[in-house]
Amino acid sequence: MVLEPPDVLEEADLTGSDKKILDALKEGRLTKGAIVERTDLHRNTVRNRLDVLIAADAVNAVHKGTKLYELVEDPRADEDDPKPNSSNEDVDALQYKLDQARDELEDLRVEKQRLERELHEAESQSIDVDELRDALADAQRAEKNLNRDNLEDALDRMGEILDA
Repeated sequence: MVLEPPDVLEEADLTGSDKKILDALKEGRLTKGAIVERTDLHRNTVRNRLDVLIAADAVNAVHKGTKLYELVEDPRADEDDPKPNSSNEDVDALQYKLDQARDELEDLRVEKQRLERELHEAESQSIDVDELRDALADAQRAEKNLNRDNLEDALDRMGEILDA
């Protein structure tokens, strides 16, 4: 048997979870995750109760993509009480975080391009390791044989290889 949410919620219809959600939304617009954090309710409980509160027009899903919710009318409020002001502070905070993330992403793209240029430059300036090994071997032989001319030639070749 599936229970349908009531079209109109009265204070007597509210669960403890509903009251916690309504209290959290009195502070302004919140995402589902923020409601979970502020109420310490399980995310499935928050989802289910938000569905009921939305069906009863107590809560509005402002932006379904980001799951942003705002309080429309608190069933606990007296008729004389003004409707709570929905705040754009959470939306502004989310927008600020999004802008920061976009800036960081752009910085990372620029850094990636710089590193790719450096890698390309390093690859074009690569050293012929085999040639360097041969020159080192010649230098070691010249030193062993005490042949100063061959040692100087081998050292000059190594310098040229490293300077290339």
